[in-house]
Amino acid sequence: MTVQELIKAALRSIGAIATGETPTANELADGLEALNLLIESWTNNRQLIHYLTENSHTLTAGTAAYTIGASADITTTKPVKIVSAFTRGTGIDVPIKIIGENRYNRIATKTMTGVPEWLWPNYGNALVTMTLFPVPASALTLYVYSLKSLTVYTSLTTTLSIPEGYERALKFNLAIDLAPEYGKEPSAAVIRNAEQSKAAIKAINASNQVQPVNLSMLVPSTRFNINAG
Repeated sequence: MTVQELIKAALRSIGAIATGETPTANELADGLEALNLLIESWTNNRQLIHYLTENSHTLTAGTAAYTIGASADITTTKPVKIVSAFTRGTGIDVPIKIIGENRYNRIATKTMTGVPEWLWPNYGNALVTMTLFPVPASALTLYVYSLKSLTVYTSLTTTLSIPEGYERALKFNLAIDLAPEYGKEPSAAVIRNAEQSKAAIKAINASNQVQPVNLSMLVPSTRFNINAG
């Protein structure tokens, strides 16, 4: 199914167009905008993001900050959320705790070097900047697990490449979003299909989004005490 076919199906389900009728160019453009807004809104719900991805990068001794996203140190889709991370050295994996800006700012000796144990993700507009502490003292490999949203679309002719169940959920939820623009009231069946298909995605994603093993239970680690300095 293409993006255009999805929009047509959504419009047809609310009676905005008849079977076999083709939407106008303006209607398709409005549908594409509504579809992308819908996809972006789902980014805020972890249960609607279908997979946890792993990315890795070789650290540079003495460099604390690394970017992840398009045209970054780690080139990939910009993460919605960094979930967990660890470093791998000579056969030893050391867990990294994800911290917030306030906790990072309380670190008095930010230039201290060693094996990174904390990571502060700064979510910018285009990239996520990950700052490590302590600053890496050697070329360890950083492994990052993150959640990434569905891709928004720029072309009506693009073929949808999404997991099973998402086409149905997007069709009926897009129909509900478009209905007010056409003065339509979604039928009970459309509302039911939208809710059920969305709930099915949440259920399967909840079962798939398993956190990586807590490595702190497997390897010893000496934590830096910010109070002791």
